[in-house]
Amino acid sequence: LGSFRPQGSHSASFFYAAAEESRLAELLDHASAVDGGEPASSTTVGTPPSTTSSTLPANMLETSFLRFKLLDRGGLGQPFYYSPYAGWTQLTYANKSLECTVKVDGNVVEVDSDRDKVKWWDYENAMATTQLRRQGVPSATLTRSYGFKQEGMIFMANFSFTALTDISSLQVWLGTSDDYIGVTDQPTKIQGDFGELGTFEAKRNGDVLHIYSGQESVLMFSPNRKSQAIILRHYGRWHEIEVSTKSDLHESSSDGAYGIYVSLGELKAGETKSAIFYYGASTADQLK
Repeated sequence: LGSFRPQGSHSASFFYAAAEESRLAELLDHASAVDGGEPASSTTVGTPPSTTSSTLPANMLETSFLRFKLLDRGGLGQPFYYSPYAGWTQLTYANKSLECTVKVDGNVVEVDSDRDKVKWWDYENAMATTQLRRQGVPSATLTRSYGFKQEGMIFMANFSFTALTDISSLQVWLGTSDDYIGVTDQPTKIQGDFGELGTFEAKRNGDVLHIYSGQESVLMFSPNRKSQAIILRHYGRWHEIEVSTKSDLHESSSDGAYGIYVSLGELKAGETKSAIFYYGASTADQLK
């Protein structure tokens, strides 16, 4: 720290990080930038393919495979995945965020959280809390928790509801009103289930959505017992998704829309139930 003048002050900062090798450079550079120091140099640690810490904004949920923006009010922005062929690739049209609808007793309720109720801890974990109101009366508390599984290849959104009054019907939809994957605006969308070996099998009225085009593949589903994959032939019609509890289409390759529907049924005051959504994207040979 060199010499000191009277009343002078200097600081010695130390950084210690442990993670997968591909993330160490990002962690160290991010810590150095926050502290105001010079970016940490590294000649032996690889930099993840996504971006550098100097360009990675706060409130981003990201692994080496997937990237989502955490929106100011707790929603999810546009999804991207890292393609070994084309780099970061958008998974909805233009700059569309993922869309979500919650209905309490058949009525659409506002799910946006106050900004101070949106918590972003790091690039892989976040949470947003909202008090749902039905006709102005508090009906439930919603906590949306976000994170990753399977070495970052699978994104999980957990919508946990605690009823403040008796609720006869609680429904959730998550998806997009305008599909896109890879370099096409007309990806194939097909319903199915996971077979005995855990791989996707096409099946009418299945609860798993497979969206693919060429070398890119997306799987979206809910493990909830009362869930359904929804496919629309036309894009831009989220209002048609949020009134659908079953899909008229089993498969489509048009420029359309899709979502996952979950019915949580009745909740007594004080009871808690969760709707869980999984979203994975990768090359076709990696995600099955």
